[in-house]
Amino acid sequence: MNRWKFVLLMSLTSMLVFSTACSRSRATKDAGESKETEQQGNGADTDAETDVPEQVDPENAEKIGILLPSEQWDARWRIDAAGMQIKLDDYGFLPLIQYAENDADLQKQQFRELLEQDVSALVIAPVDAYSLGDELVAADEKSVPVFSYDTLIMDTGDLDYYMAFNARSVGNQAGEKILAAMGISQESTAPVVRPLKMEMLMGAPDSIQSLFFYNGLMEVLEPAIEKGVLSIPSGLMSFDETAVMDSDKKSAADRFEKIRTEFYKGGVPDILITADEDYAIEILKDLREEEKLPYITTAGRKLETIKKIASGSIGSAVFLDNRILAQKCAETVHTLLKGSEDPEISDYEMYDNGVKIVSTIFVDTEVIDQDNYEMLADNGYFTEAELRIQLSPTPEPGASGTPAPTITPTPAPSSGAADSDTPREKPAKADPTPTQKPED
Repeated sequence: MNRWKFVLLMSLTSMLVFSTACSRSRATKDAGESKETEQQGNGADTDAETDVPEQVDPENAEKIGILLPSEQWDARWRIDAAGMQIKLDDYGFLPLIQYAENDADLQKQQFRELLEQDVSALVIAPVDAYSLGDELVAADEKSVPVFSYDTLIMDTGDLDYYMAFNARSVGNQAGEKILAAMGISQESTAPVVRPLKMEMLMGAPDSIQSLFFYNGLMEVLEPAIEKGVLSIPSGLMSFDETAVMDSDKKSAADRFEKIRTEFYKGGVPDILITADEDYAIEILKDLREEEKLPYITTAGRKLETIKKIASGSIGSAVFLDNRILAQKCAETVHTLLKGSEDPEISDYEMYDNGVKIVSTIFVDTEVIDQDNYEMLADNGYFTEAELRIQLSPTPEPGASGTPAPTITPTPAPSSGAADSDTPREKPAKADPTPTQKPED
């Protein structure tokens, strides 16, 4: 990427928004208009000189509608918007960006308004993944392709593509990191004297991404559970049992406190896996007095998470770089509308929205830990100043200094561990392809 594009992308991610109106249609502006920025986790070099690209001609350029959940309540969406805007500008499109401020009805209205503006494609990160069926019918009638972004739109046959992080792969990465950090070998067949204790807090029960994260995690960890290297004292192991309603961080923290009280006598497990970084951050607020912390692994992108990784409070996180997702989405839109071939699809089988299998395009993720977190300053996601913290001694994993599982030299009898990809204890109620919206 040319220097002006990189600097512009970083600057756009932190522009202050002074209007509090819930609905805003924001056509692409000349990049040279953005001169005052606030450093909010974007790594922008505001003193650097930039070349200003030629402004897209709004009269002749094809329009791309971009509908995002919120600008004010979640700053990450400004980063996604900036990434798509830069790329689409580069391709000669005119992006029309709107934020719904977490209002599902407003987002549906914005969807229809963009259709009336004759957009050539629509990209939408849904506020409510189950409520857009009628809007997608309208888009199909106008032959406007729709890209579901980050969250899969459910219960419609009119969705064209899904752009996402590979949640199953994210679960695999989280599980593999746990085994490596704990010194657990999948190849060992010897019995253990003291298994490591583990607990899990997954995402919302109606989230297909949450379910795939769980399945990917269990693909990796199930053999260690079967062999007794890992144990789950609470017995909460299936997806249904570990899912947290609405992915609410307070509910997750309350659940963990209850588990600690009932099964750990106020202590903590050796390992804690959270599907949402907000769970981990919230739980750590109640563990400040703990002499030992569990080894926590999670997924996310927040500065607070990375700082806690740097200090050793969180062991690792699968980093979800939404800049890459945004740019890949823009590239796919360009390929669909202007390319000589169809977009390259990552998966044709996994993502069933209840009506159809949706063609899905993935982007890669990377595990961040104390050894490599500074790469996020090198690649510009955060500034060096933001990541510069006073490090304290790294807490050792384990509630009471529990060592890694001790392996006896005597070979164990066959454990009968399953060879399949599915978890040993399958979700009792969760369907791998949810088709119904839960009642409120």
